[in-house]
Amino acid sequence: MISVWQWITSAAMMFIGEQIFEKETRDCIEMAFRPRVAQGAQRIEWTCACGERLYEDFQGLSEEQLDGVQELVVYASGRQGARVYPSVNQVRAPAKDPTINISTNNSRQSNVQPRQSSSSAPQLAAVTQVQSAARGQIGRFLFLSLQVAPHHNDFAEVDVTHARQDHIFFQNTKMAYDRLRGNWLKRTLKAPYSISYTKFELFRHHRGYNAGHLAQEIPPELEVRAQRYHYDPCPLNPPLPSSVFLHALRHPEYYEGQRLQDRMPKKLHDGILGALGSAFSPIGWGVHIHDGPNKFAIAIFVSLTILASLVAAALWIALRKDVQGGTGIGQYAVAVLTAIFGLGVFGWSYE
Repeated sequence: MISVWQWITSAAMMFIGEQIFEKETRDCIEMAFRPRVAQGAQRIEWTCACGERLYEDFQGLSEEQLDGVQELVVYASGRQGARVYPSVNQVRAPAKDPTINISTNNSRQSNVQPRQSSSSAPQLAAVTQVQSAARGQIGRFLFLSLQVAPHHNDFAEVDVTHARQDHIFFQNTKMAYDRLRGNWLKRTLKAPYSISYTKFELFRHHRGYNAGHLAQEIPPELEVRAQRYHYDPCPLNPPLPSSVFLHALRHPEYYEGQRLQDRMPKKLHDGILGALGSAFSPIGWGVHIHDGPNKFAIAIFVSLTILASLVAAALWIALRKDVQGGTGIGQYAVAVLTAIFGLGVFGWSYE
């Protein structure tokens, strides 16, 4: 009996310690389980102003494009005086000071010096004129899609016409995304892990309309010059990295200006949802958010389930002096709660 209470006390102290050092523990675990840099890929690691450590892998970027991404994450991180480390062949933890760490598999030295574009002056002037005109358009709309069931992508159109700051842009986007995710339990046990830029088609489905994905791409430059879509700079390669978008979605309060939203493909004039019900299926471009199990929330749920079963078993043993019965109650509680949780998650996939 004494050993049981000692174990419970020790577990409680460990739980309190993990809460105190929660961020450091999560950072260490996340760094330990990061995948290695793939062959031909380049990894950029940085620390945000909020202290969160982020990274993104890129394939096939030129030196000019890589420099542009580095400048963007320096801006997005809100850190001044960021440094670039030499390229290495393995993932390593970022330093405590504000840094950007470049990891690659070919040991190429990188810097953050801006380079001159190879585009012709008339072409740049035309694109700049279109971008300036786009800022004054009446309507700007960001299309979001999210898979809510097998073969069914729900969608929303975010009106960002008056979002002149990035934090307003991502606050509006987050509200639309939360509506797509459903109730609070789904929002707790599921989390976004990446995004993709897609060309989609809206067509009728037995549950309403479905956003079918045609290709992973951003609107072509012709759409920008025709003032049907907007992003800046044009051409845009690469677009806003997935990790920057998701971090801004979680913590929009850290982002000012409008440099991030400028890199997002937005429909101009009228939203595409106004074309629903017409003779032709609307086709456009937007952002698809990929979500999955929230590993941290699920780990907490499992830990609390085990802790509750241990407490119930200990109380039964203490009050009834029945070790075998207390053990059976603890096992039964774990089995029932796990079954309920599993059925709930399974049911979400087929709603």
